[in-house]
Parts: sequence; structure tokens; C-alpha cells
Amino acid sequence: MGENLVKTLIIDDQRLSRMFIKHDLLDDSRMLIVGEAATGVQGLRLVEKRKPDVVVLDYYLADMNGLDVLQQIRRVRPSTIVIMHTASEDIELLSELQHSSANAVMTKGSYFSLVEVIHFIKSGRRYFQPNLVHELVDLCRK
Repeated sequence: MGENLVKTLIIDDQRLSRMFIKHDLLDDSRMLIVGEAATGVQGLRLVEKRKPDVVVLDYYLADMNGLDVLQQIRRVRPSTIVIMHTASEDIELLSELQHSSANAVMTKGSYFSLVEVIHFIKSGRRYFQPNLVHELVDLCRK
């Protein structure tokens, strides 16, 4: 039974955000939270120690940005699904995140379920929040 659980690690400097993410994930019995970290350094230690299937990663961390953390995760656990989860709605930043090696990009205010996004990605696809696609297309046209 435990082998079918999706081991998930949360890296976010805001305690309240981590609580909301946990609440969303734990609504699904297939999800297992294997750790939480408030900094990139703590998160990277947990990635190596706990070997999560999925990392929900905030972009803005106190000690480093999410893209730097993402690059280091890719070095040690390249098959780990990484969901960039940010409060920013800056379309240029979101475009940069979309072009990174992240499997998904979501804003924290999104009404899309993290669990649904994780299962979508596990089926072999990348995910970008649909309501941001039009803004990205407009940015590309400039």
C-alpha cells in the first residue's frame, strides 16, 4: 500500500502557505507529506534524505530563489516532479519559470488543485496554469 503513495516535500518560507499546501494534498489518500522546509538549503537536504516523488517549491525563499533550488534538485534527483508555486503574478517571471525544467507552474491564488496537477504530471505531461496562458501569449507577441 505504501508503495503507491506519492511522497511529497514542501519548500516554502511562509508557514501559512505550507499549511494550505498540506491541507490540499492531504485531502487525497494517495499523498504522503515526507517533509517541509522553510529555506532552500533545508529543502535540498530533505530532497537528498527523503527522496520525494514531488517537490512543491516556492520561488521566493529567504536564502535562495526557487530556480536555483530547482537546478540543484535536478542534479541530485532528476526524475523528481517539481511544481513551482509562487505568489508572484509577474508574467515575465512566470514565463521564465515556464521555460525552466519545472514540471508545473502555479500561482498560490490558483483555484486548481495541487493533487489534480500532480496526477496530471504523473501521466507524463507538463502543466501551466490555464488562466495565465493568454498573458504569456501576449508577452510573446510584444
